[in-house]
Amino acid sequence: MDEVFIHAVDDTEDGLRLDQVVATALGISRSKARDLVDRGAALLDGAIAAPATRLVSGRLIHIELEPTKETLEAANVPHEIVHEDPLFVVVEKPAGVVVHPGTGNQSGTLINGLLQTYPELASMGRSHGWGLVHRLDRDTSGLLIVARTAEVRDVLQRDLRERTIIRRYLALGSGRAFDNATGTIDAPLGRDPRRPIRQAVKQGGRPARTHYVRLASWPGFTFLEVTLETGRTHQIRVHCAAIGSPLVGDVTYGAQKWPGPEPARVWLHAGALAFDHPVTGERITVRSPLPKELVAVLDSLGSPASGAVTNSEIAERQLAEECGRNIDKV
Repeated sequence: MDEVFIHAVDDTEDGLRLDQVVATALGISRSKARDLVDRGAALLDGAIAAPATRLVSGRLIHIELEPTKETLEAANVPHEIVHEDPLFVVVEKPAGVVVHPGTGNQSGTLINGLLQTYPELASMGRSHGWGLVHRLDRDTSGLLIVARTAEVRDVLQRDLRERTIIRRYLALGSGRAFDNATGTIDAPLGRDPRRPIRQAVKQGGRPARTHYVRLASWPGFTFLEVTLETGRTHQIRVHCAAIGSPLVGDVTYGAQKWPGPEPARVWLHAGALAFDHPVTGERITVRSPLPKELVAVLDSLGSPASGAVTNSEIAERQLAEECGRNIDKV
């Protein structure tokens, strides 16, 4: 038997289907989760159960995990190259695509898709992250830098640590409004002890700082430009939820069902990157427009109660103007 992941069902999952909880716990699609349950690789209290079994708090799900493959195969996976260089590429990832192989995702990842055009990424292997300089969640869309050699990846990751790479996001929070026009959420993050697949604000966790600018607000909603100073797993999502404003569509961290056109994803988009070329030092700025499903949500809110941003074009101009700004001046 391969490695086994144990998930304890909590009270927030009472009444949910077994395959639904497996999918959320592993960060995989419902169909993949259903397959795990059907073939007995996901057991409920040690016994085979149907995918539609309704859960009760306190039960344990034992999930047999496949080891991550070191060698990957190229595949047709949606993505767009928005900037190409002999040393690196900047990729626009759509929501719903997993970035790299891992638990429950041995194929169909962004890296599998990139191998069709950039086979040299395979030579870096898992130890060098197949060239990934940073990552995005499955349900987050937007820009990623992928190095084409291990040496360039090392340089760009150093720049990431030294905060010369600027990463800006657009996000839509729900619930509590952001009272200040600008601010910083400074709260350490670590694994949620009740649900290990999630992150949580945690004393003794890894330092995490998220800077934000309020672009516009409506009753119960705030449109934000967000800059990461650190890059922890689910950082923006957890920080916004921790102050009572989970992102629209983020049911994992407490968002309520969206009353308007359903985005069917987390309302979070990596809209702009600014970084230095690893050899020439030239400053490179790349921007990505908001996907249409996120624009539809904004449009459904109508005129904002405050702020000037009411459509994606203005939001993109804001990102363009701010992208070169030093993070310490946020």
